[in-house]
Amino acid sequence: MTAKRDLKRRVRERQGRTGESYMTAMRQVLDQRPSVVPVVEMIELSEVGAAMGIQCRVRMAPVLADRIDAVGALRRLRDALITTERDPAFDLMRRVVSRFPYPFKYIVSQIIAAAIYFPLARFALILEGLSVSVSNMPLSIYRKHSFYTMRTDALDRFSTRLEHRFTKGQIEEMLSSAGLGDISFGETPPYWCAIGYKAHAKEAR
Repeated sequence: MTAKRDLKRRVRERQGRTGESYMTAMRQVLDQRPSVVPVVEMIELSEVGAAMGIQCRVRMAPVLADRIDAVGALRRLRDALITTERDPAFDLMRRVVSRFPYPFKYIVSQIIAAAIYFPLARFALILEGLSVSVSNMPLSIYRKHSFYTMRTDALDRFSTRLEHRFTKGQIEEMLSSAGLGDISFGETPPYWCAIGYKAHAKEAR
């Protein structure tokens, strides 16, 4: 009742200042009310994660923590993080699969996309929706990509015999050696995308 009386008082005060009708003054007063921003206090699980070897801050929404086993979820997340892109098992799989005829490589790559790429990517999308950082999670780059993209990328990776990996410094050195300047790298995944300009192209811009 106190809030209602306060509202009426402010509406009448505005009426007195502006000469507006009661309903118009009420709409104006209501529009001036500050918007309410919900604040959710996350549950800190960094110490639990650190004990499992997770080297980043870990927080969980209370509504989620009440519904699942938080420790079990972190343990499964840790197991997923162990599956890194530099996993020797993946490299061995690629070397083996790439030596088979194309039809076999295609089938295996589609199975990999469905059994590994898709689950990890969608799991990363779910975690991102829960305000969990997924920047270091394997295959998180695919979280908003279609399954078709995952299939084609899996085929590209596991059907190719030759694979070279380069650091940012090595890529920059190669571009510089090719006579390119103003080299810049992408700030979002995939980070290895870069662009450079020849001297005459720079002058023409």
